[in-house]
Amino acid sequence: MTASSFQASLPVGLAPVARARATMPLRLAVGLVLGAVLLAPEQPRDQEAICHRHNGVEACRVW
Repeated sequence: MTASSFQASLPVGLAPVARARATMPLRLAVGLVLGAVLLAPEQPRDQEAICHRHNGVEACRVW
């Protein structure tokens, strides 16, 4: 068989699909981390306010 007959039997576009599947877990992890950074409060006062909304003063005394 010649090299041209092997090339004809290979499916076209297989490499980009495999590359997309390989990067999917990385994309998911980056998305989750970015979501947590954007949604979670970074200031202790913000966390204190959340604690006081759901708990009493005694439970939130760590701040």
